[in-house]
Amino acid sequence: AGAVTDDSTPSLSGTITAALATGESLRIFNGSALLGAAVVNNTLKTWTFTPTALPATSGTPYVISARVADAAGNLGTPSASVSFSLDTTPPSSKAVISGVGDDVGMNRGIVAASGTTDDSTPTISGTLSAALGTGERLQIFNGTTVLGDATVNNTALSWTFTPAGLANTAATTYTLSAKVVDLAGNFGSASASRGFVLDTIAPLSSAAITSVTDNVGGIQGPLGAGAVTDDSTPSLSGTITA
Repeated sequence: AGAVTDDSTPSLSGTITAALATGESLRIFNGSALLGAAVVNNTLKTWTFTPTALPATSGTPYVISARVADAAGNLGTPSASVSFSLDTTPPSSKAVISGVGDDVGMNRGIVAASGTTDDSTPTISGTLSAALGTGERLQIFNGTTVLGDATVNNTALSWTFTPAGLANTAATTYTLSAKVVDLAGNFGSASASRGFVLDTIAPLSSAAITSVTDNVGGIQGPLGAGAVTDDSTPSLSGTITA
């Protein structure tokens, strides 16, 4: 009750206290304006009504009531009214994704567009073309899947988002975008997408060091474990399992 919707053909439903008599119908009103007649199930004493299309103006209030009418045009007692507002105007602010930050493992910093990261909780950041209006949010998507809402700084026109934890996989491609959504569910224009590949599976092959060789000074050759050398560029060698 009192909510905002972006649906200009919402489904209205309700009940009747008794089955309609011959010639009676259930009329649906917006204030005093007749919207149409409901479809009534006399057995279940229920009804449904979907308007053809309510006027699609931003913030238009509707006060819906239902009344039984007989063949002569007499109207019964109106139902309690249900109110809502229709808003089909999308938000004007548009987001830009400026970076995906990796703070895990050996390679840290901003992940290049279409680059690879081992950080399953990367920090995504960006900017807004204008401050968000009351009730508006910035949602982050992977393709068509909502990842969550960003934290927005309306003064700086900036935002950040850190996912709870992306899927732990060997090589999954993510295609991120950001959209502003309002209270009614209208989406603004999507940002340009930003892609990256998440790889959190460690290599299977492992390494072994088999020798350290001194090539400088009077004492040269392989060094034993814990030995001392004057060679600041000793030759290290070893093997890998695969």
